[in-house]
Amino acid sequence: MGTLTSTGLGFIILWESVARMVKLTLSEKIDERINIESIEEWLNRLLMGAGVEVSVGKLDNKWLCVETDNPSLFLSTLNLQVYYPLEPVEKPVLRTCWIEKIDDKTVTCSYPSIDGSTQQSRYSLDDWIAYLGGSRTSLGYRKILESIGIDVSYPINVTLDRPSILFRKLVENLVVKGLDAVFIRGLTPLECENLIHKEGLGKFIADFTYLTLTTQILYLKLGVKTRRIIEYILTASSKLGKPLNYEISEWNILKPFASFLETCTWANLI
Repeated sequence: MGTLTSTGLGFIILWESVARMVKLTLSEKIDERINIESIEEWLNRLLMGAGVEVSVGKLDNKWLCVETDNPSLFLSTLNLQVYYPLEPVEKPVLRTCWIEKIDDKTVTCSYPSIDGSTQQSRYSLDDWIAYLGGSRTSLGYRKILESIGIDVSYPINVTLDRPSILFRKLVENLVVKGLDAVFIRGLTPLECENLIHKEGLGKFIADFTYLTLTTQILYLKLGVKTRRIIEYILTASSKLGKPLNYEISEWNILKPFASFLETCTWANLI
């Protein structure tokens, strides 16, 4: 865009570079609990040093959308912060979805298309259970699924018709760490950081992972009781005036996956 100015020597055209804002849809599910202003603040803090501007909003009243003047740098930086990639893809390769329903036969997931409209896919529950080394005859198989984050309102990464290698690595990490963990749905990264560093939760936490911008895994220190942590989190989050979803992942429940992970080969999981 040029600006035309006049001088005694004639006209001089001064060219000003104007960055074009690009809108991106993210596979990040937004509901009434999620403070998108908090997400925007955290993203702008993250990208401040790179000189990238970000504003956030909602599409289809369900998905997070981002406007930025540097989409490539924004996405590469975001992907370093969250475990699941959040950029929508048309082909079902490493697609991050959100579980909407689990019944006796199917798992129903939703995800956004690039234009922000909501799409759905259905997967065989038996196939998922078998893929993860279990069976319907296993006692409490639904509880085991919940303990690895397969539950309504939680994200999951899929490829073709089953959980992806990324998800397999997540389960492997839960087993290898040998720690109890808690999945939290409803906190932004900024709220999670405040909870850990300002509200004192950090003294109970060995590590944490951002699955997405609204979902985290908190790994507990040895000896810390999961119920105590849940009470602590719910009390602290009540100050935010928002309900949270959580799932407890106790390492003892995950023991059956240890033998599964030892016998599986990468070739069987691609």
